[in-house]
Amino acid sequence: MADDGQKIILHEKMEVADGTTAFWFETSGNFSFRAGQWVDITLQNSKYHDDGGATRTLSIASSPHLKDEFMIVMRNGKSAFKRSLCE
Repeated sequence: MADDGQKIILHEKMEVADGTTAFWFETSGNFSFRAGQWVDITLQNSKYHDDGGATRTLSIASSPHLKDEFMIVMRNGKSAFKRSLCE
């Protein structure tokens, strides 16, 4: 979920550097943000679980002019959240 509880869909992921992945999410089209803002993402039906939970706050890396998608970029890691998102 993003912003005010919108459901978002991961539609693309791409390795952008060694051990670093970009994730593109589709939105409902009315998702707006300013440069430098962040989003809380909660994974539904996460494959892995740990004490960190299924929600993370992540910086938005894409341009604010995109209204139907946004991108986050993060280092790959061992947390349940990152492993679930990467697979």
